[in-house]
Amino acid sequence: MNTYVAEIGEIVRAQRRDEEYVDEISEKFSKVFKELLGQRRWIRWYPYLKTIASSLYYSSTVVVGNQTLGEEYVHLFESDGLQRVVPSIPSRVSFVLLHSVFPLISNFLIQKAEATLTHPSTNRFLGIDIRSNRKARQSFLDVFHWLRTVLFPQLQRAHCALFYITGSYYSIARRATRIRFLSASAQSDIPALKVYRFLGFVTLAQLAISALLAIFSWLETEKSQKNLEKSKDQKLGKGLESSDLDAISLSHPTFQCTICLENRNPSALFCGHLFCWQCIQEHATTYSGSTSSARCPSCRLEFQPRDSSLCQYSSPNHHPTIYFTGIQPTGIPHLGNFFGSIEPWIDLQNSVNPEDQMMLSVVDQHAISLGPLPADQLRRNTRQMTASVIACGVDPSRTLLFRQSDIPQIAQLSWILGSLQTTSKLARLPQYKEKQERFKKGDIPVGLLTYPLLQAADVLTFKATTVPVGEDQSQHLNLLGGLAYAFNKTYQTDIFPIPKQLTREKNARIRSLREPEKKMSKSSGGPRSRIEITDSRETIIEKCQKAQSDTAGAVTYDKKNRLAVSNLLDLYSAITKTPLSEIDYSSWSTLDLKMNLAEKIDNRLEPIREKFEELENSEEIDKILERNGDAAREIAEKNLKEIRRIVGFL
Repeated sequence: MNTYVAEIGEIVRAQRRDEEYVDEISEKFSKVFKELLGQRRWIRWYPYLKTIASSLYYSSTVVVGNQTLGEEYVHLFESDGLQRVVPSIPSRVSFVLLHSVFPLISNFLIQKAEATLTHPSTNRFLGIDIRSNRKARQSFLDVFHWLRTVLFPQLQRAHCALFYITGSYYSIARRATRIRFLSASAQSDIPALKVYRFLGFVTLAQLAISALLAIFSWLETEKSQKNLEKSKDQKLGKGLESSDLDAISLSHPTFQCTICLENRNPSALFCGHLFCWQCIQEHATTYSGSTSSARCPSCRLEFQPRDSSLCQYSSPNHHPTIYFTGIQPTGIPHLGNFFGSIEPWIDLQNSVNPEDQMMLSVVDQHAISLGPLPADQLRRNTRQMTASVIACGVDPSRTLLFRQSDIPQIAQLSWILGSLQTTSKLARLPQYKEKQERFKKGDIPVGLLTYPLLQAADVLTFKATTVPVGEDQSQHLNLLGGLAYAFNKTYQTDIFPIPKQLTREKNARIRSLREPEKKMSKSSGGPRSRIEITDSRETIIEKCQKAQSDTAGAVTYDKKNRLAVSNLLDLYSAITKTPLSEIDYSSWSTLDLKMNLAEKIDNRLEPIREKFEELENSEEIDKILERNGDAAREIAEKNLKEIRRIVGFL
């Protein structure tokens, strides 16, 4: 039988038919896998099904020396180059590997390399230090990005152009293995061949123009970067302040990207997590190659890659500095509350610029998020907490101390913010997962789920720029920042700053006297597990004497083997404001430690007790709450009026 060089049209029809068969096999595999393995395993295997289908299809045809269904459809035969002989088995096996398996492996290796480079714990890559050399890390990422988004696609286009011009080797895999097509009929469609050649030359011209434009763009970028660096150097030479340089680089004084560990161009995602713009842009681009959405590197919340370029951090410089925090009215605070939130606030109050506004809310609405409390108890707890923070040192003339329920605008804003958040995201927060276990299924209060929305409204109602909170509230603050950003983006405004978290790590968690592996709390451990700021001297001594310790005798600091004794030393260090390294406890027994600790605690709390007893039943508390409530309500109403106008309520 006479054979001829196959026409381009025949080759294209055959290959397209083969691709249709592979897609059909892949779809059937997908259904079978889903039925047999279940939804979760099917999702895990889904990216590989196309490769498996393609490998099986070509292995059962090309490798064994048979025609594919597409080749049979248009009467084509494979040959080894122009020799008109059947390709060798190594050539056929190599074709299947290059055509079906290599794309998956190369894509996997590139993604693996990019994930390694973007992980903050990676110190070296290919023997090069990238932890301290940010440029090296970025250069590697740029190379892999170029391979995946530029080289491979453009190489495929270039090969397609060559195929249109020469009429041979439909795929790169066939060109590499020199497998060509022969036809049983002579070429007859000469006009079509000319059209294909014309398309090939047009494609090559497009590639050349694209390459020139890319080179020109790269040169312009390099030139702009050099001009920017030169401008910075000139400004440094003129003695500009660091804040001016921060404005140039769009950096933020408390920001550090968790991907590259640098402070540059902060950007916020919807979830509130911050990354530098370059890193999150690269991360989004990495995902966009295979899926329609990307995930936050910290919390895995999905976001659209196209939004990453719009996530530029909104600097709060045009917002006045406002410090805001809230404290739940749980009655008399204990030492954990004192060192964790009250004392840090007092230190902040006495150190910040007098022009900066400070707001402290007794969040009585949060107190009923787990269910209603008796009215008398809630009123008593609110009054006791207000008197306690003033007795500890909060100055009502410096700090706007008010009751949350006196500000109805907070609840209104909470409802608005609820339209920007999903229940699934709220249900993933750690504190919700922890506290929902207290309830039977189906009996979880709505307030527990929407607690973070009300918390966000507390802050955003007053446009606070800084929120001093504990580390356990970091997730909620991230959500708060995400809501602020989402509102600004949705309504094309900059009304809300993205608040900064101010955390005091030292003494942030005082542990229980009876269960030192747990933090000091009113919800567990009983009265002897905590020391309240109004405890009498006798009560303090009794609780310290009965605090958990051990029988080792001499006092040593060893959190691994002597957690209870180490906890008492930490408390001693906190109450005396003395670093552990400066405390001489070498001659102490555990009894000495407990008695010394009780003495120091009593000395510290004695003036607080006296002030609390003076305030608890006085009218001064009512006057402070009424006066400050009016002032806070005036601010809230002014802000909410603007918010209602933006939303469309006015």
